[in-house]
Amino acid sequence: MIAWIKVETTLPQKPELLKLSLRLRIPRREAIGLCIEFWLWADSVAREDGVLRGADEESLDAIFGQPGFAAAMRAVRWLEDHPDGFAVPNWTKHNSRSTKARLANAQRNAKYRWRKAAGNERF
Repeated sequence: MIAWIKVETTLPQKPELLKLSLRLRIPRREAIGLCIEFWLWADSVAREDGVLRGADEESLDAIFGQPGFAAAMRAVRWLEDHPDGFAVPNWTKHNSRSTKARLANAQRNAKYRWRKAAGNERF
């Protein structure tokens, strides 16, 4: 299965993104890139519940090459404190393996229904 993450088309206009870019004193487009890079990284290391075990501010700032990144993500509530490190809020709603499996199944079923309605069940 191809690894992927959900990115909302409204991300560039979200108030949280603007606040993140202002807090970090970086252009909005750079903040978008940092967020996507963070969510890609989180997708590969987070537990199914979105917990980033052992993560701390210093390590996240170093991984993403942006001083204050973890604090800014916490300030806009795209990162939360957790007893095991940090957690990504709403992870199971957007990027968990079970969410991705449900979406893939729904897409597969929709494709099948479309082909069946068009008389192309074999494809």
